[in-house]
Amino acid sequence: MESNQQKPAKEIAILDIIEKLEEFFRVLMDHKKVVIIFSCAVGLSFGLMKFFSDPEYVAKTTLTLEDTKSSPFSSITGFAGMLGFGGGLLAGGEEKFIETLKSRNILARALLEPADLVESKPLLVNYYIEIYDLWDNWDDDPRLAEFTFTHNKPEELSFLEDSLMNKFHQQIMNNMVTVQNAAGVLTLNVNTRSELLSKQLSEELIEAASNFYVNNNTTKEKSTVAVIQDRADSIKIALKLTEDRLAKWMDSSKRLIKAEGYLEEFRLKRELELLNILYGEVTKNLELAKFNLLHETPVVQIIDKPVLPIEKARKGTIVSTILGGIIGGFLICMFYIVRHIYISARAERKVAAA
Repeated sequence: MESNQQKPAKEIAILDIIEKLEEFFRVLMDHKKVVIIFSCAVGLSFGLMKFFSDPEYVAKTTLTLEDTKSSPFSSITGFAGMLGFGGGLLAGGEEKFIETLKSRNILARALLEPADLVESKPLLVNYYIEIYDLWDNWDDDPRLAEFTFTHNKPEELSFLEDSLMNKFHQQIMNNMVTVQNAAGVLTLNVNTRSELLSKQLSEELIEAASNFYVNNNTTKEKSTVAVIQDRADSIKIALKLTEDRLAKWMDSSKRLIKAEGYLEEFRLKRELELLNILYGEVTKNLELAKFNLLHETPVVQIIDKPVLPIEKARKGTIVSTILGGIIGGFLICMFYIVRHIYISARAERKVAAA
């Protein structure tokens, strides 16, 4: 019985929604001329803004990350990985590289490089400020009047420089840089007003991200090589000292050797033999560690890089016009619908009050 009562209630609710939609449609049809004119006006304004905007240049770079699992030693390294000794790049290496490339630290290092393609060779960040006329936007802040970055050390940025770099990171990564991953092939697009800025910023981002990514993924292996190398150097020094002691003893004996002298000679030769064996083992371990470091080092392979002159990006005037028309139509429709709801609510309150 209760379910039978609920069913008509649901049907009534659906009918009410349909009636409301029909009511809204009639309202919009009553003002269809205004809706069409307003939508076209907004779309046309969007198209004109796009048409007269500054030209943009897209520097496109494609690259891949070499996965050591695809090497001839894949079976060995895979087994070593099961034992906890590594064995190739971790899954998701491309995603890690993309996040590294988009990080603030990498962008700061890229922007603090000199703009070699520009004749005056300013820092890239100062060239970015000049190209986008940021000084004009900073007129209300006396600290930023003709402000420039004066050094290329990210770790020594002042509070003001750090704050500006944070803003630059948001602006550039949100509006100018895109990274796509298609079947392991990464595509970096840098879109700016200057072809020189687009090209060099793309190159500096790739270089800074590659260096950081490689160093970060080989920290353990490099540490192992350094420790073994120090040990090998120490043993080599001890070996040389022992050889010198033995040579000096043999020279001082002048072939007049007593029993005590034979004992000293035996000790020195034994120590020399042990050091030779130990040095041989350490040298072997050092070569294995170096091989492991070489094997575990990821390789960033550039496939295509931007070459001057860079073609201007398409304006996209038609797309902007259509998008503007859709936005304008949505806004004007919402205006009439909200106004109708407000007028209807006021009329109902007046009727209820009477």
